Amino acid sequence: MNFIEEIRKIESQIANTTGDLANQMIDELQATKKQLERQMERVMLKTEVDLKSLDIIKEDNLTLQKNIREFHVLQTSIRNIASKLEGSFESKTGTGIQEVLKKHEKETAHNLLNQYVQLSNSCGKR
Repeated sequence: MNFIEEIRKIESQIANTTGDLANQMIDELQATKKQLERQMERVMLKTEVDLKSLDIIKEDNLTLQKNIREFHVLQTSIRNIASKLEGSFESKTGTGIQEVLKKHEKETAHNLLNQYVQLSNSCGKR
């Protein structure tokens, strides 16, 4: 629907209205015009919200990708440290440290995956 064209038609009809029923006709036309203006504003606001939502989704996806890369770097560092620590202590202590680090790594990876899935599922849904 071309709102502007419809509004112009109504304004033209208002300008051309004469006679006894002119005031009633003008009131009806102005009410119709106001309704069209509200509909046009709603469409424009919805479009704006949709565009801003897409911007937020893109931004969140970029942040998510960055965080995943950083997590993998951190994961590699933790594995290297755990490996060095295992050799630095007696076997039981080194193994215990490595197990604790692996447990934390697994929990962090699980949490990151859950957040990724939740964000991915929410992207683009309205």
